[in-house]
Amino acid sequence: MIVPFLMTMLTNQDRPYLWAFYKFLDLAKKEHGAIIAQEEYFIDPGELAKEGRSEASNKFWNIRSDLNYDLPTQKDLQLIQKYSIPKDFENRLIEKMGSINDAHMLVLSQVIDELKEMIGQYLDDITHRSKEKIDAIMTLCHNPSLSAAAEERGIPVIHFEIGTFREPAYLKTGYFDFHCLYGNASTEERYHRFLSEIENTSVPIFNNREILAILLRRDCLHYLNHLNDKPKYEMGIALGYAVWPLYQRNTLCDDAELLYRASKIYSLEQLLVRRHPGDPFGATYPKFDYCRDGSATTLDFILQCKRIASVGSNLSFEAMLFGKTSYVMTECPYTYKTKRKIEDTSLQEYDLTYLNFYTFCYLVPFRLLWDKEYVLWRLSNPPETEIYQRHLAFYLKEKQIPETVLEAPFSERFSLIMKAQNYDLNAKYAKAPLKERRIFTVSDYQKEIRRLNNLLGGK
Repeated sequence: MIVPFLMTMLTNQDRPYLWAFYKFLDLAKKEHGAIIAQEEYFIDPGELAKEGRSEASNKFWNIRSDLNYDLPTQKDLQLIQKYSIPKDFENRLIEKMGSINDAHMLVLSQVIDELKEMIGQYLDDITHRSKEKIDAIMTLCHNPSLSAAAEERGIPVIHFEIGTFREPAYLKTGYFDFHCLYGNASTEERYHRFLSEIENTSVPIFNNREILAILLRRDCLHYLNHLNDKPKYEMGIALGYAVWPLYQRNTLCDDAELLYRASKIYSLEQLLVRRHPGDPFGATYPKFDYCRDGSATTLDFILQCKRIASVGSNLSFEAMLFGKTSYVMTECPYTYKTKRKIEDTSLQEYDLTYLNFYTFCYLVPFRLLWDKEYVLWRLSNPPETEIYQRHLAFYLKEKQIPETVLEAPFSERFSLIMKAQNYDLNAKYAKAPLKERRIFTVSDYQKEIRRLNNLLGGK
């Protein structure tokens, strides 16, 4: 049995992880399984649909089809075992700590005895009622109280999230880690295990162009023509959420500080700043309006920059595949092999073996995250090389690339990968330029008018 756990004290939205709850509900209802979550998640989906929540509505099929779950109903909730974390517990914790932010930091960073005992009782009751063992717990956020309760019972905790490569540009990936994703991720430990295994087991190692050719959706393959373009900007800054407690538990460095530090090294003309499209707080940094990127995709943004820096953006590893020097300020799965100080302006070359490991072994095809047989297989602790081979086979099948390309000489492999996708990089349709678009503010236009006035002698 796999038991989902959902708890967060984020304030940017009610039930911010509703998509994950409904994905788990879709799976749990088939086996009358159990879900541990805050009580607000167990409300009638029909009521939430009336409130306009797209996760519960038929009006927004694109969201549910992307995550591949059925329209949730009140009947579905009656098919599962519900274990609620009461609102009263959260309110008492907030009152004790003095603010919801302090309470959230406590939940994310320390074992809270009351929460640990509550979770432990729930786990014991689930085992007793179902008369079967709990194989693992899946959680979207690290919770020390959960981990402590699970460890006492010998239950592994799987930390998951949507992965580095996402739609619509890439095949969709996910994170699957038995450690915390936001500090102490297993990336480095598993990479060294992978290195020791490949000494005795042969696995295909691809160059970055081949990796991208496998992961990119067909309508984005034309970006492969731009891998050797000369970047226009010295550094790109990939902004995240203005407030993100999962990072704040590790560091006080935020986007504002990152921009400040970058501006001490590079002029505004040398910087390109991309806002996070999903930032619920709508943070603005007026000093850097001139540097704002308006590119259509992250790929357009990355290719315009020599270096990419972020507090902790998935875009940082994506940039590595495009040969960019990458900086990450906090602990997360892709921190390993990146730089931590943007003051170090030297350019960096990457280890292709690591790029292959992270892409095809550490990251998981998103659909497999929800496959019970796959999860149980991972719980058996298979060799890293077997995980690598299984993921690679999934991607090749998804793109209808025959596995025979793996046996081809290196000089022919890339062309065979492209041919299998019926894509010619030399064709006219593949010559699309980068979609660069600067966003100018009123003050920028005023500056330009003054500049032109000066050129005209003040007239």
